[in-house]
Amino acid sequence: MYVCMQVRATLESLVSTKQGEVVVLQRELEREKAGHEKAAREAQETRALWEAEVKTKSRLGLTLETMQKTIDESRAESQGLVSAVSVVYAIEGI
Repeated sequence: MYVCMQVRATLESLVSTKQGEVVVLQRELEREKAGHEKAAREAQETRALWEAEVKTKSRLGLTLETMQKTIDESRAESQGLVSAVSVVYAIEGI
């Protein structure tokens, strides 16, 4: 009977130890899950910021291109006006 009680006590101690280990592992698992979820959120936010940056740069590039065309057209128009004025001055002898 004494041996049976010793075995029972040993088994209960072992079960208690294993239950404690399970609790520790569950807490560790929850920390790991929280870390993974945080990393996933940060990755998603970073991707959204990157996409916004790419779109903004694209819009800025288009705006710059349009402005450059306007500048080029204005220069060409100015050159045409300068040429016209030169012709008028040449005709009038000024």
